[in-house]
Amino acid sequence: MFYQLDLIKKTFADQFDQQGDRLLFRKNLKAAPVEVTPIERDFLVQQFDRHVIWLGVLTVVLTVLVIVGIGVFTFQTNTVFSQPLAFLAVALILAPVMAAGVWVWNAPDRVIAGRSSIGQARTPEEMKRLGMARLTWARLGGVAFVGLATLLKVDWHRSLAAGANLGWLSLSVFLVGVSLIQSVRKFVYQRKNAPLLPS
Repeated sequence: MFYQLDLIKKTFADQFDQQGDRLLFRKNLKAAPVEVTPIERDFLVQQFDRHVIWLGVLTVVLTVLVIVGIGVFTFQTNTVFSQPLAFLAVALILAPVMAAGVWVWNAPDRVIAGRSSIGQARTPEEMKRLGMARLTWARLGGVAFVGLATLLKVDWHRSLAAGANLGWLSLSVFLVGVSLIQSVRKFVYQRKNAPLLPS
């Protein structure tokens, strides 16, 4: 979880790019650059780091409240917990968290509102090269490791198609598969663009 938080923070901070004596902001690493000051960059990055922590707290609080609320509801109405209630619980947790997350992520837009860009947005090829450079072997290995570690959750004494076992197996296959596919893509791209892409 902490690795994921650090990755989110780094992705946000990487939108700010020092180009010579200019500090530029590119939304989602792609949009046309807008000049910002170091003070604005530091303020936005520090604010985002704080807000990410509060988003985590909000998620935990909402999860507890929703679980307690549904528990009280099912008890008072003598209702059996069902799939529709589960979907409702997920929606009640994710909707406000995602809305708050979008607001937090878009904080730079509110700071630079009205400023003109000083360049062009990155091309698809530039974005692909940047994406491959950011997709490190360590990160790919980490995803594969998590996928394999997920197998520890499988109860090998029960049917692999039963309940939670199927879910854990599916998650493991998905993570390992994504890691392998992305590793092949990175390897092929590096072979074709060795002078352009750092290892």
